[in-house]
Amino acid sequence: MDARGGPLTVKTDMALIYASHDGQTRKVAFYLAEKLMDHGLVLTMDDLNAIPPSQQDMLEPEQIILLAPVRHGHHLSVMDRFVHKNRIILETKSLVVVSLNLTARKKGKDTPETNPYMRKWIKKLGIHPEIQAVFAGKLEYARYRWWEKQMIRVIMKITGGPTNLGANIDFTQWDRVDALAAQIALTHKKKKEQAA
Repeated sequence: MDARGGPLTVKTDMALIYASHDGQTRKVAFYLAEKLMDHGLVLTMDDLNAIPPSQQDMLEPEQIILLAPVRHGHHLSVMDRFVHKNRIILETKSLVVVSLNLTARKKGKDTPETNPYMRKWIKKLGIHPEIQAVFAGKLEYARYRWWEKQMIRVIMKITGGPTNLGANIDFTQWDRVDALAAQIALTHKKKKEQAA
């Protein structure tokens, strides 16, 4: 309750919206949320594979963070549909876009400017994020169907990655997720100071 005895309302600083297939993007989303809260930010989280946020839910947050992984050469379509459906609202927000893909494990393809999946995705969606980030995902052959294992194994052979079907490797650079949280927090703080 507030000082007048009414309900206490807390303004939401940002909404973190993610889509995950094998669970690594969910893990990154929760880790990022924890780090943002450590910076004193208030946020909501929404899993597009469960219940997506309503347009009304997205009106209050000043910033929206979108996270999606690459699967079979494309970011998850549930995120693409969400962006197209909510384009008008997203264009009024400070937007952060994060891509998880195994290509980002390689030096020279680990930044938004050099990662082919991120560049193609941003162009396809026609959005203009204030902040972009690319993180490597996780390779866990045991989770894939037979044909997926073979396809990924061929790609790994071509790109110099692990081809052992028992491989279970987390390539995510967690220190870079920490750095993204710090960058988002600093950007948010500067906007607050400018608005004051």
